[in-house]
Amino acid sequence: MERGKITYTPKIVLDRIPAGRVQLQQFIKQTREDAPEWLKQIWAASQRRGADKLTMRQINAEIAAVRRERSRKTKQPAK
Repeated sequence: MERGKITYTPKIVLDRIPAGRVQLQQFIKQTREDAPEWLKQIWAASQRRGADKLTMRQINAEIAAVRRERSRKTKQPAK
């Protein structure tokens, strides 16, 4: 803050995702180690359910199915 004005300066990203396979694996390992506990719990639950093995197509299909079901429930007349 200078002279009553707040100035935002963009931060340059120095740590980029590595391109090499070994470096990428090391990057992912370090990212998992540095992750907050709540995120580690989500990952563990995902692995227990097998959701970590789903393809993006399968994930999108599941999301679409849930949205269709919710849409049907909201369109039903109240009893």
